[in-house]
Amino acid sequence: MDSLDKSCNQHVDRIKLKEERKLRNKEKKIAKKLEKQRDREQKELLLKLQLRNNNVTLITQDFADKVVGGTSAAVAFHRQESFSNVDFPELTSAGGKVKRHQFPTPYVEINDKKKLSKLELADFIYTPSTSTKQVKIASTPENYNGNPLDSDMPIRKRGKHKETPKPKSPSKLKRDILNELNDCEKIGNTSSTYLLLETALCNNIITEELDEAVKTFISGIVGLQEKLYNRDPIKGVAKRRYTVGLHEVKKYLHLNKVKIVIIAPDLKLTKRDGALYLAVKEIIDLAKANSVHYLFALKRKSIGVLTLKNIPVSCIAILNYEGLEDQFRNILKLLLLVRKEENLAASQTINNEVNIKFLNNLMDALKSK
Repeated sequence: MDSLDKSCNQHVDRIKLKEERKLRNKEKKIAKKLEKQRDREQKELLLKLQLRNNNVTLITQDFADKVVGGTSAAVAFHRQESFSNVDFPELTSAGGKVKRHQFPTPYVEINDKKKLSKLELADFIYTPSTSTKQVKIASTPENYNGNPLDSDMPIRKRGKHKETPKPKSPSKLKRDILNELNDCEKIGNTSSTYLLLETALCNNIITEELDEAVKTFISGIVGLQEKLYNRDPIKGVAKRRYTVGLHEVKKYLHLNKVKIVIIAPDLKLTKRDGALYLAVKEIIDLAKANSVHYLFALKRKSIGVLTLKNIPVSCIAILNYEGLEDQFRNILKLLLLVRKEENLAASQTINNEVNIKFLNNLMDALKSK
C-alpha cells in the first residue's frame, strides 16, 4: 500500500509540474506579444513623422512634449493653411504705424546641462534605403581554448598531457649508430668514416641550381604548415605537410603517403653494412617500390634550419605539396638532367677502366714475346 501511495503522489507531483510549466510558457508568450506591440507602435509613430506631399512639419513645444511622452498623436502645421491679413499683412498694402510691444521673458536657471533635451528636425525624418542588397559580414575565425572561463586562456589539447613528461629513450637505429661510432673511437681509427655521397646509393650529381630549387620548395612547404598550425593547432598536426627523420620517413613510406624524399648526402657512415647505411638503403628501396621520387640535396644543417629545428636533419619526406606544384615540377626537371649527367659520367669511367685493362693486357703480351 505504501508503494502505491508513493507512486500516486509522484504522479500528482508530475501533473502539477506540467501545469506550472504551461503557465510559465503562457506568461512568456504574453510578454513577447507586448514587446512586439510596443515595437509596432514605435514604427507607426516614425512613419507618421515622415514628410508627406512635400510639406514641412513645424515642431512646436507641445508637439515635442507629445513625441517625447511616447503618444502617437502628431500636430502638424502646413504652409498651405490660410493666415489672417491682420496678423500677417501683405507688403504691398499700405498700413498704419506698427506698435511695438515688449513682453518680459521669464528667466530660468539651469544648473544641470544633461537635463536639456535637444530636438532636431533630422531626428524626425525617416529616409528609406533604396538598396535592398544584403551584404555578407566576413566572420573572423574563432580561436578555441581549453576553458573559456579561465583567464589564462590555456591552449586546447587533445589526449593526455603530462606536466613533466618522461625523457625519451633513443631509438634502436640511434643506439646502433652511436655504438658503431664508439667502436671506431675505441680502436682509434677515426678516419674510417666516409660520406654517403661517396657510395653507390647517391645516384645524382649535386648542383647549386638543384640546391636552390630544393631550398625554395622546403621553405614554402614549412611556411604553409606553420600558417595552418598558428590558425588551428589540432588541424596543423592532423594535416601535416612534411615529416623529418629516418624513422618517420620510413613509417610514411610504408603507409604510401609520401610524394618525394630528400636525403642529405653528408651523412657519415662507419661501414658498408652499418645501421645507417642499411636504413638509407631501405628508404631508397621503399621509394622505388612505391614509385616515389627521391634525391640527394642540401646538407643536414641547412635542412634543419629550413625546418625550424636546432639540430641537423638527415632526411625529409614531403606528404602534401598543394600550392607549390610549379616548384615541384622544376625539381623533377632538374633531377632528370642531373641523373643523365651522372649516368654519362658513370659510363665514361667504366669505358676508361675497360680501356686501361685492355692496354695493360696488350703491354703484358708484348713483353712476354
